[in-house]
Amino acid sequence: MNQAAIRQQMLLYYAGELLPAQQQALLESLQLVSTEELEVLYPYSEWVEIKGAVFPTEKIEVALQKHRQLRPVTANQPVRIRQLPAFRWQFRVACAAAILVVSTLLFTRTMDKSKDTAPAALTVSYKTVQVNNGKKIRINLPDGSVITAGGGTTLRIPEVFTDLQREVFLDEGEVFFDVHRDTAKPFIVHTGNLDVKVLGTSFSVRDYKEEATGTVSVRTGKVAVSNPTQKESTVYLLPGHRTKLDKAARRFHQSQMDTTSAFGWLEGVYVFRGATLQEITEQLKHGYPVNFEVRNSVLLTKRFSATFRKNSIVEIMEQLQLMGKLRYTINNNTVIIQ
Repeated sequence: MNQAAIRQQMLLYYAGELLPAQQQALLESLQLVSTEELEVLYPYSEWVEIKGAVFPTEKIEVALQKHRQLRPVTANQPVRIRQLPAFRWQFRVACAAAILVVSTLLFTRTMDKSKDTAPAALTVSYKTVQVNNGKKIRINLPDGSVITAGGGTTLRIPEVFTDLQREVFLDEGEVFFDVHRDTAKPFIVHTGNLDVKVLGTSFSVRDYKEEATGTVSVRTGKVAVSNPTQKESTVYLLPGHRTKLDKAARRFHQSQMDTTSAFGWLEGVYVFRGATLQEITEQLKHGYPVNFEVRNSVLLTKRFSATFRKNSIVEIMEQLQLMGKLRYTINNNTVIIQ
């Protein structure tokens, strides 16, 4: 069926003068035409007018009259309106409803085509920063915020922030954030276990994969902390407070803190107050380019209190040896404790 024949059949369709078999043949023909051909046969503007003219009955008659004459009906054009018998009105309503199926096909094709030509959404590019144990690096972010990443850290930061929010991803490690305040664009840090949201403040996040806890400590401002799998358990922290997430139990434990103990690593200062040997070695192995091997597991729970200010690893181990009745040796970059 060529375009002229299809158009003529459509006009008869509008008028309710096609038999069921002819209606089916018309619909099958319309399924085969392209989007461009369908637009010529049945312009989108006509679809809008017909769609809005299904009810009441008088408007159906006006729409049908318009298509029979192949010209639009204007507000000033006189239109003869006659009352249709009930069965005739129902038949024409059915025809109008059927043609809307065809019209929907055009509308869907048009929308799909517009999606294909719409500009692509802005894709944020991230760069990965990796810091070796025993090192620290300082990074200036695009918004004016400054971060300091400690040893053993892997961090993904955007080259530019979006208009809605500022996001960074801490795959693992310890990072101190000094966030430039912007109430319109929250600053969010994602780790595998923590989501930290602020507007403008300074805080640190520690989350190493091998450690049983993830920690957020606040120096200034207010911080919201949640677990990605339990958003309802959000906790809010003020300056001088920290929260530790027990990764196994998925529970937060909040407490006040010694700020020197929490942020001393930024200046090479390590403060331990009743810390176990396991906690001490976890802290030191990222602050110094060494690994630890504890051959007597009983020693891991032994507690120490000490402050080390920019001491060498040898000086630290000598002090721990005197305090804890333990022996150590250093083989290449491995500290062996027994």
